[in-house]
Amino acid sequence: MLKYFSFLIGSMIFLISNPLSAQRHDLVDSLLSAYIDLNQFNGSVLISKNEQIVHLAGYGFKNKELGELHTPESIFPIGSLTKSFTGILILQLHQEGLIDLDAPAKNYLNGVEISEEITVSHLLSHSSGIPDALEYEEYINWLFTDTPVNILQVIRLFEKADLKFKPGTKFSYSNSNFILLGAIVENLRQVPFQKAMQDYILDPLEMRNSGFDFSNLLDENKSVLYSMLSPRKTQLAPSWNFKLTLADGGLHSSLADLFKFYQGLKYNKLLSKDLASVSFTKKNDSYGYGWFVEDKLGVSVINHGGNLEGATSFFAWDPVNDICIILLSNTTSTMLERISWNIYSILNNKLPEFPKEKARVTVDAEILNRWVGIYQISDKLQITISEEGGNLLLQINDGVMETFYPESETSFFIPREDVSVSFKKTEDGIQIRYKEGLGTKVGDKIEH
Repeated sequence: MLKYFSFLIGSMIFLISNPLSAQRHDLVDSLLSAYIDLNQFNGSVLISKNEQIVHLAGYGFKNKELGELHTPESIFPIGSLTKSFTGILILQLHQEGLIDLDAPAKNYLNGVEISEEITVSHLLSHSSGIPDALEYEEYINWLFTDTPVNILQVIRLFEKADLKFKPGTKFSYSNSNFILLGAIVENLRQVPFQKAMQDYILDPLEMRNSGFDFSNLLDENKSVLYSMLSPRKTQLAPSWNFKLTLADGGLHSSLADLFKFYQGLKYNKLLSKDLASVSFTKKNDSYGYGWFVEDKLGVSVINHGGNLEGATSFFAWDPVNDICIILLSNTTSTMLERISWNIYSILNNKLPEFPKEKARVTVDAEILNRWVGIYQISDKLQITISEEGGNLLLQINDGVMETFYPESETSFFIPREDVSVSFKKTEDGIQIRYKEGLGTKVGDKIEH
């Protein structure tokens, strides 16, 4: 039975059964607290060892405006972690004799003109050479609107594009591969992709809090999505077209449901043991069928993350030592994978690498003065840099002026924030790079 264990920074931590030593459990707590103190994690965490949950927690805000805190029941979009589900669904169709993995993928796609050389296996392992849909401006525009777009419209963007390499010779992560796999599922089953996923995976595993179309989800555990969430700045994520990203990144889920997914993997509830082993085996230097496969402390750990505006996920399973780590966040973050591998180190009796606050350095005023001026980012966006007391002041258009502290002669930061600015000399002058979360703005100096 679950019981309250403690409260940490507006979080709830539960323990079910704990085979970890007290020292290792305290180390996990200390690690997570360190990331939270630096505003580098906001969300929910599940850690299990030999199928026993040793850490189950919610940290920070589910809805900051209403003061609602995360619990282990919070629901999040999981982004590209969906690809692991899609990979399994394709392999289930293979298991039924409906798909030959080594056959040309176009055999299962009506009216789609992709190279005969590209097999279903190439799509599953990101080795097709097809450009990523995210490289197309039209696709980016669709992502941030409610414009109804069907899967064939998306495929038309890249189906005749030049391949980046001969299929099967390299690895190159591309959402296009899984968009095509989604179309294959719909063509073979003659139902929407969401229905096929429900029938083949979500319902059999009783994943009742998982599904598609997060925007229209009505559930008290639904997380509000933030591009930025810190004492300095709270910014809601822009509207995301969840009806557009399906097989490549459209699922939402919870810790409990993803733990059921792990159990489904462990007990071969979805695939035969032999076929599951095939999916967990690298087909190139990084990827199996819908899974990254990484060597950690001499063991192959299957994993996948997901990242979109306002949501991040990471799922890792070590089948040898039966360690499962799941992190979900309702912020745009780059930290979840790093946090997860540090937790994995602790569970293997290794010391983790704790996050460190960036250290300020002293930079000569003459050097700082080089960066002072106005930078043109776009027709409607300018960044003004001035100097004061050995630091830089940055202002975007007519907005608030913020202080950035030197980390080096060319890089500057705001303490405990995922924000930085750097400068680079080019042949044409000086270039600024302003990074906030996953977003980066680049521009040239136009006036001193």
